[in-house]
Amino acid sequence: MWSYPPDRGAFYTDWQRTDPAFGRPRWETFLAVELPPLVDRLYRGNGRNAIAGVSMGGQAAFTLATRRPGAYTGVGSISGCPPTTGIDNESQVRAVLARDGGNATNMWGDWGAPGWSDHDPGRRLDALRGKQIVITAGSGVPSPLDRTTRLDPGRNRLEKIATGAVLEAGVNACSRDFAARMRTAGLTPTEYFREAGTHAWPYWSADLPLVYRTLAQGL
Repeated sequence: MWSYPPDRGAFYTDWQRTDPAFGRPRWETFLAVELPPLVDRLYRGNGRNAIAGVSMGGQAAFTLATRRPGAYTGVGSISGCPPTTGIDNESQVRAVLARDGGNATNMWGDWGAPGWSDHDPGRRLDALRGKQIVITAGSGVPSPLDRTTRLDPGRNRLEKIATGAVLEAGVNACSRDFAARMRTAGLTPTEYFREAGTHAWPYWSADLPLVYRTLAQGL
């Protein structure tokens, strides 16, 4: 089972309170509880599920896999930053939601509240034991693939490349740090860190088969 971002990000979680911009999403309940039986029934699944996501979805995939370890045999992040606690990580999450008019306090509570640590996979690494794990990211260095990136209305290609380069460089550092934390905890994640690549779909499309190759071992 793959998670792709909706029109606006809500971090695929069950929000604590109603937000004026987002309402009260119940993504965790939908993805981890309601959706798997539907997939099994409609597509003749075998009851074994893995979860992966891109960007914000990569963070959420690790959060869901560690909060509900019995639901998934594997987890993957493509250009995501799984940890949610600490001033840098929490600030990043809050900035993403604020960009779309949301208030992260309605999602997981005030700064440093228990809701943030409850959704930090870095604090639940034991829940990943026995699972297939894969994490990928680019370096932030552009390549010819950036010429094929679809542009959003009103944006030019140089702006898209520059923004994607900065985002992916940050994601790369975060992903490498998280992979190192997993290894220190005795886990064995499969890692694909590309020498080039910005925060854009041409790179993610190339990563999808690599991620599936790892996760399929548990399905």
